[in-house]
Amino acid sequence: ADVLDFAQAGDLVIRDLGYSSLAVFHRLKQARIHLISRLRYGTCIFDAEGNQVNLLERLQREGSLDTMLSIGSEARLPIRLIAVPVPEAVAAERRRKARLNRDRRLNASEEKMRMLGWQILITTVPSSRLSSEAIVKLYALRWRIETLFKAWKSHFHIGSVPTHATATFVSALVLGGLLY
Repeated sequence: ADVLDFAQAGDLVIRDLGYSSLAVFHRLKQARIHLISRLRYGTCIFDAEGNQVNLLERLQREGSLDTMLSIGSEARLPIRLIAVPVPEAVAAERRRKARLNRDRRLNASEEKMRMLGWQILITTVPSSRLSSEAIVKLYALRWRIETLFKAWKSHFHIGSVPTHATATFVSALVLGGLLY
C-alpha cells in the first residue's frame, strides 16, 4: 500500500504478483490510479450478472480474452481482464518450474498447470486508452525495471543518490535505463 503515498490520479502502477492485494487494488481504483497486475490463481471471478466464471473453460473455448469482469469474493472489484496464450515453449517452462517447486503448499493442480498456458493480466486502464497488446507490452517492462534497479543497487550504488535528488533527476535515471 506504500504506493498510495506518492502515486497520483492518472498514474499507472505495474504490480508483481508478490504485491497483489485486492484491498490495495480497490484503494488504487478509488484514487483513480491505474494498475496492471497478473491475476493471482484462485481469485474469484464474476461476470456482469454476478455468476462465477470458470476462467479455464472460457479460455479454452475463446482462446484469448479482453473483457470486463469483477474479482474478489466479498468486495468485488470491476476490472478488465486480458488473457493471451503464451508460446508453447514458455508454457512448458512454466509447467516444468511449477512441478519442481518444493513448496508443497503450491502443488499445482491440473487446472493451474493448464492456466500456465496464458498470460493473464488485470487492469483498470480502459480499452479506449490502451489495447490489450499495449497492456501486455507494458507489463513486460516490469522485468526491465527490476533488472535496472538490481543493476543500480549492485553496480552503481543507487543507495548513495542524495535523498534530496529531484524527481526530475530520478525520472531521467529511470527513463535512461529503460531506453538503454
